Amino acid sequence: MPFATVGAANLQYLRIGLWETTAYAIACAITLPKSLLVARSFPAKTWDEKRKLHDMRLENVEKTIVLLGGAALFIAAVIEAWFLVG
Repeated sequence: MPFATVGAANLQYLRIGLWETTAYAIACAITLPKSLLVARSFPAKTWDEKRKLHDMRLENVEKTIVLLGGAALFIAAVIEAWFLVG
């Protein structure tokens, strides 16, 4: 949707986009260390470690952080729906 001013666009980002961005950043932060293929350098030329899928377990702290990210995404959806209706 077009915004009347830059300030209005920034305010809309702070209402919705910040919650969504936070949720996606949390999801990336939690899942990145759980990668199946691990390299010691970037870009990867060879894989130093190959993990099995059943070895990927989330610790309790990680589960809590994932729930917080999900809650942030849910809050963004509710706020976005509320502002679109209102």
